[in-house]
Amino acid sequence: MNALRRTVRWALASLVPGELVLVLCLASGAGIPEPVMLAVEIAVLLVTAALVTLLAADYRRHRGAGLAPRAAGLEAVRDSVPAAVRKLTVHEVKLFTATVRWLARRPKHGVGPGDTAAAYASGQAFTFYGFFFVSVIETVALALVIPWPVVHAVVLVLDIWGIYFILALQAACVVRPHVVGADGSLRVRYGVLLDIPVPAELIANARLDRRFPDGGGLLRLAEDGTADLAVGGQTTVTVELTEPVSFVRPLGKRAEARVLRFYADDPKPVVDALRRACAAREEEREGARERAGERGPLPAQGAGSKRTGDTPGSAAVSRTRTRWPSGKGSPGAGQAPKPASTGSAEPAASAASAGSAGGAPSAGAGGAGGAGGAGGAAGAAGGAESAGGAASAGGPPSADAAPSADAGRSAPSVADGVVESSESTRPMTAGS
Repeated sequence: MNALRRTVRWALASLVPGELVLVLCLASGAGIPEPVMLAVEIAVLLVTAALVTLLAADYRRHRGAGLAPRAAGLEAVRDSVPAAVRKLTVHEVKLFTATVRWLARRPKHGVGPGDTAAAYASGQAFTFYGFFFVSVIETVALALVIPWPVVHAVVLVLDIWGIYFILALQAACVVRPHVVGADGSLRVRYGVLLDIPVPAELIANARLDRRFPDGGGLLRLAEDGTADLAVGGQTTVTVELTEPVSFVRPLGKRAEARVLRFYADDPKPVVDALRRACAAREEEREGARERAGERGPLPAQGAGSKRTGDTPGSAAVSRTRTRWPSGKGSPGAGQAPKPASTGSAEPAASAASAGSAGGAPSAGAGGAGGAGGAGGAAGAAGGAESAGGAASAGGPPSADAAPSADAGRSAPSVADGVVESSESTRPMTAGS
């Protein structure tokens, strides 16, 4: 398959110039022997059949790989047609469409609503129209001077194509200006030969900077990553990027640049649009950082604790839920609760009353109750009210009990197996 592909390529490379010579000879009226015409026609048919066979085989191979029909066709063409030939063919098609757009006065290519177009064709108009005038004079002079029909026809076709090429290049530069998108992106172009798209987030700075680069050529790349796209031997805008951008050079080779310098007839609107976009992105980033700072980190909570909402005039209460074993009910006298987890303690604004299993409030924190030594005043299962002493299961409140050191803090209560406390539940000794 590779041998057939190479044969087809060389045959096409030799047949195209031969066909052009034959067309010029026929146009000039020169006689061509019939055997020569027959041999050329047979060669063209053979090469065409080989090319169709090769394209069909490549298409089936790409379709078998899972590509869509259109993608498979494009890949088959890429496999068989050299990159330079594809590039030149696409270039000629784009030149023709640009000339038609210019003659028909159609809108600029690639310029949408809110975009800023930057023309650059005026900087080279004098040079191009000078070439156009010289080419017309040359065509007329050679047509009058050359006496040989074949040479006359060849030169005439080349001169006419040269005139068309000059006009098409200038027309392409007119209808394909530089574009600053509404989103702040940049598109640096030169006719149909060069197109460098730059995303908005890669643009760091833009400034007015008139320079006259040394050397010739359409695009000059420096070792430091600077690309100069000069028109009329000068550039007027410099754009610095945060990272290199990749693009395709006029002849198909890829390159990268971190600083772009190009020419614009009126560079100020381009620089202003780029700066506004950069300022808007910076303000958006600052706003995002401020919003992130206002939210801040969430407050830390103890393991297994659930924080209730604050009420006016009182502090938040840290609630610790303790589950009792199934079927055993709430603890009675002498039985201390076993918390599943311990939450962080927060001071209460006043001594909070905790309801017992029967719902009776506790007016204050008492001494230690029960053999288990649980801290605080525990309400009994019958809902007895404690005024300040320790209460046993179903027993009356003790008026002689002295207030403990924890007086003033919210007392724990037992209700349906739930202990609510403003501090961590911990076992206490009889003397605490």
